[in-house]
Amino acid sequence: MHYSAGEGEHVWATAMENWPEAVAKLALPYDRIEMSTQDAEASLFNARGKPAALSQSLLSDINSILETYADGAHVRLGLGSLKLGKKPPRIIKAQDLVAAMQRPNQRLAAFFEAYASSNREVSLFLTPWRTIPANSEYRAFVKAGSILGISQYNVDQVFPEIAQQAEQISTGISQFLNNLIPQMHLEDFSVDLCIPMDLARRGDCFLLEINPLIRRTSACLFDWNDKRSFDGTFRYRTG
Repeated sequence: MHYSAGEGEHVWATAMENWPEAVAKLALPYDRIEMSTQDAEASLFNARGKPAALSQSLLSDINSILETYADGAHVRLGLGSLKLGKKPPRIIKAQDLVAAMQRPNQRLAAFFEAYASSNREVSLFLTPWRTIPANSEYRAFVKAGSILGISQYNVDQVFPEIAQQAEQISTGISQFLNNLIPQMHLEDFSVDLCIPMDLARRGDCFLLEINPLIRRTSACLFDWNDKRSFDGTFRYRTG
């Protein structure tokens, strides 16, 4: 993960450990475990395909939290989620996390390398498992405190139900963003959000991820190469 000096600071500001408390409350509840330098180094080796053991202390801390979660956990670092392929694994016990982290993973390796090269402490964030339906995830773009646009996140699929509830979804997300923006520590950013279909009419929405507003962040159904593309609309596929 190589960025210009300005981009780098912008990226680090989106890391979960740097979210303001008021912003974190707009996401699902989570527990945080700070990793030792040795465990962070071992995790980097694992992600590079070189097996290394994690400490029993870390595994014990993970299991202590997982015992309080009925359906397992979603696990991430501050910079992003742990994923196998395109999907996050459900972690039921610490050994599940070990198995997932001991698989070569270029994305995860890049995260650990970024922390190591900047001498930053690494934390694991555990959230009680919740299935996020593909038709309920969206990405919004904000610049200078104004909404540039909202897009369905899974752009390779068509969901007729989004078109059927487009006004309610757009209104719910816009209201959420208008609450989020004054509490954010950034003026320019993008966010991944979930608004479940069965709750769209109520506008119930929660924060999944904060991303830097740079070209490496997918524009979804917008286009970074066309400034006019970000026209403040809600975009979704109809065919």
